[in-house]
Amino acid sequence: MNSVKLAENQIGLYGYFSPVTVTGSYLSSTNYGCILYGGVVKMDNETFEGGNYGIYYDPYTQEGCSFTASQLDIRSASSVGIYSIGRDVPSQTTLSGVTIDGSAYGIYCTGGTLVTDQVTVNKPTVFGMYAYNATSQHDRLQILDGTSWGVYGNLGEMNLSNIQVRGGHGVLVNTKSSRLASSLISGTTYGFYTQSADGQYEVVNCTLADIGYLGIYANRGQISVANSIIQSRAYALYAENGRGSITSDHNIVQGTTRTYTNVAVGPKDIDKQPVFVNAASRDYRLNSGSPAINAGLDLSHLVSTDLDGNARGSFGGYEIGAYEYMNPSGSVRIVQWHETAQ
Repeated sequence: MNSVKLAENQIGLYGYFSPVTVTGSYLSSTNYGCILYGGVVKMDNETFEGGNYGIYYDPYTQEGCSFTASQLDIRSASSVGIYSIGRDVPSQTTLSGVTIDGSAYGIYCTGGTLVTDQVTVNKPTVFGMYAYNATSQHDRLQILDGTSWGVYGNLGEMNLSNIQVRGGHGVLVNTKSSRLASSLISGTTYGFYTQSADGQYEVVNCTLADIGYLGIYANRGQISVANSIIQSRAYALYAENGRGSITSDHNIVQGTTRTYTNVAVGPKDIDKQPVFVNAASRDYRLNSGSPAINAGLDLSHLVSTDLDGNARGSFGGYEIGAYEYMNPSGSVRIVQWHETAQ
């Protein structure tokens, strides 16, 4: 289907165990933008508007199925923007360049594999991105101005890099393992909250700023935190006694009520203002004079770029937080000096 406009249907598109390719189309609906069972589905440059579900994808009992979509605009799907469900056969879903506005759930995935790149969910009223018993990888994901959990991973595995969560509750993981890297979480109730008793978690080169309650909370599981800024208006690092644990190293940690709760102070942790460019305007890049500059470990094997795409260690040192410090235009920073006698 190419460059088709279908308006005000109960179901915009229905596919049943057949390959589907859709490009450059507009579909508005009162119930489902599209329902797709099985098949290899490819979408590019579509707009879905209205209804309860933007896209509902289920491989059902058919092996070898996949759903790949790029440059989608999903508007006002009241329940779920994209629902990928693997009931009998695991689903394989790949999304890039997707924007979802006005849904209770932005993305809801159960089972299988979910890979996203440059996905933005605006104002979700339940979860921005929910993955249940799935293996999911998310790069450049943005969940903005939600009212509940921005990201919720329940069972399975989840890795998050270069993501931004603004508003709502933050990130909750009840997974076997998760890594949060080069990411910004701001203006949320929680920063990073872990739930699985056997879970192994990492927070690397992240900025958690203007957190209302718990910056990093190990309700259960083990969390390793390095090269990160954690700034909370209540508790910064909090491990539930006897259930969770947090190890901290080379972090800037600040909690107005308490900085460390059941957590040992890291040997290279810093208790100073991180000095952002303009926190009031939500610009959490590092300003000149920040104690985060050149104060981090070399973790470039884990995080090679910052949230803006700048190489880690751009000027010979490694920063704490989601952003590398980039000198103002026209300045010169000497990294290594060589003299030759004449």
